[in-house]
Amino acid sequence: MEGIQIQYNILKIFSEIFIFIPLKKHLKNHYFSD
Repeated sequence: MEGIQIQYNILKIFSEIFIFIPLKKHLKNHYFSD
């Protein structure tokens, strides 16, 4: 059971990274384009 929990945590971290990095880039471009 612990192995599944670890895999879930890794998946959560990766999904957060792959969502937040493009989002931050998008926001940066949006706010500093003017």
